[in-house]
Amino acid sequence: NDNEPQPVQELRPEPPEWLSEDATIIWNALADQLTPLQLLTVIDKPAFGRYCEVFSQWLKAKIFLEKHGQSYPLYGMTDVLNDDGSVQIKPDGEPARKRFIKAVNQYPQVGIFKALSAELRALEGEFGMTPSSRSKIIVDKDKVKENPRSRKEKFKYKQRG
Repeated sequence: NDNEPQPVQELRPEPPEWLSEDATIIWNALADQLTPLQLLTVIDKPAFGRYCEVFSQWLKAKIFLEKHGQSYPLYGMTDVLNDDGSVQIKPDGEPARKRFIKAVNQYPQVGIFKALSAELRALEGEFGMTPSSRSKIIVDKDKVKENPRSRKEKFKYKQRG
């Protein structure tokens, strides 16, 4: 769009002060790639900051699900029965009991992960971070420059706690 307002920017914008530590790691890893393409300017800081926060929360949910799986059992207790159907009694006079799985529940992180995935898809499209969204972006290659503050840092997400 030739009439689109173009914020002027030479340097990569710094992350907003309100970003969490984990979201700042994500910002630093991705901003150097988006800035030279003019997909991240100072005016985009709030929207990209939200993307980084959502991505951070999505990663936390993903790590939880990788560690614990998607569901957990709920246990109940029942009496142990003899062959004749009577309740077995332990030597101390108490009825013998055994644990059983009465239901399997989904961790809340499954729903969180799915909701954040949908939000990420929408935000990624705004910043040209999917093949489909990039195919719709027209960039003047003469204006694309190497970011002078470019960092060659790899994206590493550290799990806390």
